[in-house]
Amino acid sequence: MKKLIIIVSIVAVLGIIIGLYLYNKPSEFKSTGKPDFEVNLTDFTKEGIEIADSIFNKKYVGKSVRFSGTAQTIKENDGAISIQMTTDQEEVVVLAGFHASVSKEAKSIKAGDKVQLQCECNGVSKPADEEDLLSEIVFTLSRCSAVK
Repeated sequence: MKKLIIIVSIVAVLGIIIGLYLYNKPSEFKSTGKPDFEVNLTDFTKEGIEIADSIFNKKYVGKSVRFSGTAQTIKENDGAISIQMTTDQEEVVVLAGFHASVSKEAKSIKAGDKVQLQCECNGVSKPADEEDLLSEIVFTLSRCSAVK
């Protein structure tokens, strides 16, 4: 009987330890820690425009990028929040996405606020036809978190 109580106690303690570890583990839905790149948003978008998307994407896709900028518009879709950042060029759109599970911090951001974000880069999308007047160059970033 003593052995059974000892075994049950050990299993319970291990269960509590594992539960606390998983509860305190950082979210997989936001980029935290030391970024792979700290960039100026203007230089980042300029580089994406000037070089081929394949080269830009090879360098940045899947990497964490920290940048500062001004929020232009904020949109909510099923709890997830997307912030469009202000850029120097009209044809450039920078979209920073926050997952619904971490959207509380994004809800405090208002249009016109200066923010510092850390996101995972999903790449740049350029129009197929450079002659198209209504085309936009879109930089998409996901797993964003506001840096304090």
